[in-house]
Amino acid sequence: MMDNAGKMAVPILWQFFNRWGSAEVTRTADWKQIAELMHPLGLHEKRAKMLIRFSGSIYIHFFSTVLIILVQNFHCLY
Repeated sequence: MMDNAGKMAVPILWQFFNRWGSAEVTRTADWKQIAELMHPLGLHEKRAKMLIRFSGSIYIHFFSTVLIILVQNFHCLY
């Protein structure tokens, strides 16, 4: 069963990465478009919304970390 699910999921994964290649792009995507792509895997609406939510979290965490590092380095210079 897992082998069969993987055969379906991997092509969808690559289609997803080709269309929404980063957390920045994914977080602003329309969940309905992602759900349409993921429909063959089941639970497509829930998974699409979760991907957008997680992408927003990753994007915000990354840039807040970068900002903290920049501020810390700025204080070290002066």
